[in-house]
Amino acid sequence: MSRPPSPQVPAREALREFAAEFRVMSRGAGDTVRSLAGRINLPASTVGTFLSGTRLPRKSVVLAIVREYGGDEAGWGARYDELADRLGASSRAPQMLSDVTLSDSPFRFGDHAIERIREIASEESFSPGDLIFGEGDPITEVYVLKEGLIKEVKEKDPADREFVLVDFRGPREVLNFDFFDCDTYSISTIAASHGVLFRAPTNDFTSLLLSESDLARALAGMIAARLRSATRRRISRGLKEKFLTLLVDLGARIGSTRSDGSVKVAISMQEVAHLMDVSEITVQRLMRDLRSKGLIYSGYRMIVLPASVVAEEADQ
Repeated sequence: MSRPPSPQVPAREALREFAAEFRVMSRGAGDTVRSLAGRINLPASTVGTFLSGTRLPRKSVVLAIVREYGGDEAGWGARYDELADRLGASSRAPQMLSDVTLSDSPFRFGDHAIERIREIASEESFSPGDLIFGEGDPITEVYVLKEGLIKEVKEKDPADREFVLVDFRGPREVLNFDFFDCDTYSISTIAASHGVLFRAPTNDFTSLLLSESDLARALAGMIAARLRSATRRRISRGLKEKFLTLLVDLGARIGSTRSDGSVKVAISMQEVAHLMDVSEITVQRLMRDLRSKGLIYSGYRMIVLPASVVAEEADQ
């Protein structure tokens, strides 16, 4: 039976409590994530992400689970609406990237490519925590980010519904290249900000690549830039160099250029720690060291690279 949430509980904690009640239902029925997802005809990644308390899915997903377990749809629907409102209020600080100047980068499509993609694609808004596509979902569309920030995550332990942060994707980037040679996605993508994306049918996008050599070259350059970025991170010597290299690469892809030429990267210490596979304490130590030398400035969920550091790294 649905029960009203306590208004004193913070929104994110209320989400975890909400999901925990569904985990109790699932365990009581002897279900796994995959068995439940199969019966309600939804991707296991969508169901698993919800049951882990990571994000609130669409209302239809929650009500499908309620129906499967014979619950009170009206009661759970009302709780969903209240929780969705609270989560929206807690994350309403504008995080759209449409009002900043994007730094020039080979990771991004240019204006001409975006206009051509716009002709074959639909646009869809997203909010923080929304699942764009899940690992194992069938590939039917190509996603290009118009505005906003996306996290790429990989399922680490299906039994525990544990995910690890793999990377970020920023404005004008293709979210995944699996459409070239796979039938399903090898990774999940979750919105890290408010934003807008283009959704183009896979066949239409590949036809566009065949007919527009400039766009195909831009996409090839994007893939090459990602490979160079991965190589630079791999061969960097020492944690400090790896850290600075990571920040410069993120600045080129998801950063915004400020009026003084510095580049701001919206990222938390926890996210940096996940990307480097080190502890948050190690990241704190590295940031202190780089701040003392004037190589970075930092604030809440942001790191700023001075223009001189960006230029020096670009020349290497």
